[in-house]
Amino acid sequence: MKIYAFVLLSVFIPVLTLAKIVPPKPVVPIVHNGIEYSAPHNHMGCIYAKDVETKRVVWWKQVYVVKYNIHLERDVQYVFITSIKIDGIHLIVTNSRNKTYKLNINTFEVSITGLHENLLGAWLHWQGNTYFREGTKEFPPSRFRMKYTFNKNSCELLTLAANDAHGTKSVTWRVDSWGLVRIFHGKKLVEYLKVKSVTGNELSIQKIDISTPLKDLAKKDEMLNIVDSWLEEQKLNAYGDSQDTMYMGGNPLFDQTTGIRRDRLEYLLERFSHLKMMVRAKLVK
Repeated sequence: MKIYAFVLLSVFIPVLTLAKIVPPKPVVPIVHNGIEYSAPHNHMGCIYAKDVETKRVVWWKQVYVVKYNIHLERDVQYVFITSIKIDGIHLIVTNSRNKTYKLNINTFEVSITGLHENLLGAWLHWQGNTYFREGTKEFPPSRFRMKYTFNKNSCELLTLAANDAHGTKSVTWRVDSWGLVRIFHGKKLVEYLKVKSVTGNELSIQKIDISTPLKDLAKKDEMLNIVDSWLEEQKLNAYGDSQDTMYMGGNPLFDQTTGIRRDRLEYLLERFSHLKMMVRAKLVK
């Protein structure tokens, strides 16, 4: 038995060693308009902006979050930033999985560039959540077939009125950092789509119902887990403030003038309006 155990160790130890990911070369910082942008490997997925003269960090942003599988070694799941470059008001960030992100250095919004390019063109509804690129599949006759036409800076929706009249609505769209498509008519959000997959000429999307109350979608604990994960990613405390924040009375939920204590989930969803959409998106299977 001892010999057998020794053989197993001799076989598997080298394999585990080879599985480890070696960090890529350090990303060379770039300077633009007096600001140095860097992507240190010890802060995975983060961009730091530092004033060249004062050497002070003026802001930092987490571009993406690495999710770990607890059943695998942690260091084989690392995803490092490998390059950064300036393109107008955007910082183009590429990582070791060949995903590319656009970080707006004015608004700090992040979008996934590859998904945006893959969605360009006209898509016709087939069945369920499946769409095909126009001209790549024969469709049976239909009174109406939903159609999305994604252009670079705009989008067209083929709509059906109550009197069966077909019409085209011109809207705008953008892909956010969660890989979700937001469609706007003016400033009003009219559709929210979760892209489940896009491969060549086939697209699978899930519409997120923005009218259904969150309380009807999941249990409170499940929603809190999603929100708490976001707070942890942003390095904020349980109430959305910096981790060293001190509160009179212990926390900001208790109003000493009225004696009323607010629910923490409701407080956070009201304070960070975008969290409602994020929670909705996470709950869509």
